[in-house]
Amino acid sequence: MAVLGLAVADFLGVTRQQVPVWRDTLSLFEHALAVTRDNWIAMNNVAWLRAVCPDARVRNGPRALELAREAVRLTRHRDAQMLDTLAVCYAERGRFRKALAVEQRAIRIAEARGRPAEAEALRRRRRQLARREPIRSERGCPGQHWPAAGGSRRGSPASVGTRPHAGS
Repeated sequence: MAVLGLAVADFLGVTRQQVPVWRDTLSLFEHALAVTRDNWIAMNNVAWLRAVCPDARVRNGPRALELAREAVRLTRHRDAQMLDTLAVCYAERGRFRKALAVEQRAIRIAEARGRPAEAEALRRRRRQLARREPIRSERGCPGQHWPAAGGSRRGSPASVGTRPHAGS
């Protein structure tokens, strides 16, 4: 019992030190980028948030695009969600033609992997991009709560676009 008490106390001590890092989703993933290497999940999530947050003080199109390109490179251009983020980042920079081409690649990958719901959600996003509309979402932005359990984008057409996600 004493060992369990020490383990809990140790855990609480570590948690107390990490709480400032966990202010919000963006802070958490920014910290992950600072302390890890080639972390394509963190890159993708920061890119998404820096591209879609309605608060212009949070958005950073150039950084979002840089991180999204690297996440796509690290996943060898084979992950529909990474490509989706890249398309959204191109849209944020006003590069809608490029965004549409990248989104189409994401759709083809989702279809090839037998993910019809994901492909349909990506088609909806592509239609939005075709209207030359940048994507905006408050979810995960500073001041917002963590996604609810099961809030990952995977497997749900409504979930595409509700980053951050855990990756493939």
